Amino acid sequence: MKAKESKLLKFLQGEKQFLVPIYQRKYSWQRAQCEQYWNDLLMAGRSERVQSHFLGAVVYIGHGVYSASDVSQLLVIDGQQRLTTTTLLMIALARALDAGREIFLETGANDGTITTMRVTASRIRENYLVNRHEEGSDSYHKLLLTSTDRDALRRLVDGAPLADAPSTRLLENLAFFEERLRTPDLDLRDVYKGLQKLVIVDVALEQGHDNPQLIFESMNSTGLDLSQADLIRNYVLMGLEPKEQTRLYRTYWSRMEALLSAPERQPDDFDRFVRDYLSLRGSSSVPARLKDVYAAFKKHVQTQPGLATADLVSDLHTAAVRYAALLDPQRHEADPEVRRALLDLHALELDVWYPFGLHAYGAWQGGHLDKPEFLQVLRLLESYLFRRWVSGLGTQGLNKFFPALPAQLDESAYLDSFRDVLYAQRSYLRFPHDEEFKRGLTTRSIYTPRHLCRYTLRKLENDGHKEPVNPANYTIEHILPQNEDLSEAWREMLGPDWRDVQDRYLHTLGNLTLTGYNSELSDRPFLEKRDMPGGFKDSHLRLNHELAGLDGWDAERIEARANRLAEQATRVWPMVQPTPELLARVQARREERSERTVEDHLRGTSPELRELFDELREALLGMHPNATEIATSTYVAYKVGTNFCDVQIRPGVSRLVVWLNLPFKDLNDPLGLARDVSRIGHNGNGEAEVTLEPGVNLDAFLSLAQQALERHLARRGTERSSSA
Repeated sequence: MKAKESKLLKFLQGEKQFLVPIYQRKYSWQRAQCEQYWNDLLMAGRSERVQSHFLGAVVYIGHGVYSASDVSQLLVIDGQQRLTTTTLLMIALARALDAGREIFLETGANDGTITTMRVTASRIRENYLVNRHEEGSDSYHKLLLTSTDRDALRRLVDGAPLADAPSTRLLENLAFFEERLRTPDLDLRDVYKGLQKLVIVDVALEQGHDNPQLIFESMNSTGLDLSQADLIRNYVLMGLEPKEQTRLYRTYWSRMEALLSAPERQPDDFDRFVRDYLSLRGSSSVPARLKDVYAAFKKHVQTQPGLATADLVSDLHTAAVRYAALLDPQRHEADPEVRRALLDLHALELDVWYPFGLHAYGAWQGGHLDKPEFLQVLRLLESYLFRRWVSGLGTQGLNKFFPALPAQLDESAYLDSFRDVLYAQRSYLRFPHDEEFKRGLTTRSIYTPRHLCRYTLRKLENDGHKEPVNPANYTIEHILPQNEDLSEAWREMLGPDWRDVQDRYLHTLGNLTLTGYNSELSDRPFLEKRDMPGGFKDSHLRLNHELAGLDGWDAERIEARANRLAEQATRVWPMVQPTPELLARVQARREERSERTVEDHLRGTSPELRELFDELREALLGMHPNATEIATSTYVAYKVGTNFCDVQIRPGVSRLVVWLNLPFKDLNDPLGLARDVSRIGHNGNGEAEVTLEPGVNLDAFLSLAQQALERHLARRGTERSSSA
């Protein structure tokens, strides 16, 4: 590698051509970067004290074997944003000179004489924009961008008409510079002087000796930072021969970007996809933060030295097509039933399920699930997520549960094993049972967040209906109004405790419905809402049929309607049903526990400690359908194949000592419950020790135990994949 300081204009002169590889990102500088460039340029041009302004680095590698002329072809590794922006300014400056404006620069010689130089449009074009002796050949233009921007920039340099779909960013930034050059009282000499003072680090790499990717990563460039997706793309494609780069980019990568980096997508969707892809492939380096995705992806690839780049990119593309269907089923899922199920999941506005969703979608596409089974998986997933929200559990722990879930499934019995795993979850990962679900629906406020309220009412309204209504055509109606100053008619109907009734029931399911006449219904008394045009009697929505037959609205009727809708909800969002085999194992465990096989450990302990141990063992055995309990001479072990948690009951001491079988450094313990015993003698397996005393809330500890189990299951899944 050779690096030297160079004046940018000097660097651009001569017979040379800069090629931006096809896999590089499009030109992406925005107005903010152009404004900084412009302001720095003018500051340097107007100040006699400023001798130079550092623009950044341009890193390139020789590519001349592909040129039939004397023009040196240089493959740009880093610096295309600065080169492109400078080119746009040169185009704008040449146009200004074509329009009649002039630049005269005075230069002094050693003998004291002053020479005046005229800067012309042709001088700018021939020195900095084109190789004038190559007109008509592929080597004519000095800068060739990626395929998406290449034609537009060439046409701008040539002054030719633009294609039907020109590159928007190029045109916007060119217009920015043309606008600034028209600024009243602007002296074009200052602009050109500023260009003359721009300095770069000219970094020339040697083919076959330098690693372009490592140098690319280490550059501290100004401008718009590369995304994780940019870094990953460059890492995968940079080391390939140009023809193979082009083939893989056009066949796979550009299509992935069209699916996951389109304008309508979120900026980090591609990064999220790669993180979930790493989970799908059983990687041991799945990052918690999106900004670490590139490093994790590199580590994953480097642990598979025999993996061909073409196979990696093909596998990524297959997964990306499936991921696009999860992100945007309306556009990318052809099957109407699957699309409808995915759209219902989308209505929850959660993305925590995507790692498992990608695996399940692949199981369907790969033939491990037929479509009816896949639909059941999606509907159970929807039910699990919605019941948890209603029950106040939210997404606690799911960001680790879903990535680890595929390793717990039997692909030969995918649906059944999925049911069993969901059914077996306990504590904060539990699948809320019917009574808990109905209690949440009838008592909690479901009016906010608004999208979930609308989703709830839509699903109830369309339950079993072959002509579903679109909730976008309706608004949410409070039957009992939200107005704190209720009318006399409402106060009389609700009774003397009307304010307490309003506070308690206002935003609950029993008091909410859908209507197209929200403004007309307003705060009117119930009987007026029932009988007016567009009122409940006039509504064709099934949610309002019951209201049409009532002669009043009070706490008793709100509760009755809530209970009826909650009962209906248990059918719309059903409880998971385990396989008979799992039920038999659960029963067997209960019988084993009734025999007190760990009685020797518990003998002489206090009733409070026994109660704590029973609660703990129930939770640990419930974490996985294959979990077993084994009493050893020193502790009680909880195993799925091997120990993931060991519990010791010490005679005469009213506490439990628990060891978790994982490295202490890998434990996410925000409350600091565990201590590191990696260098301390202890009886159980693992490096993390936790002490539990009677009366403690076990939820925080169980989140740590879940980590030990998930790590063990993930390693088992990786071992199975490797052996296969």
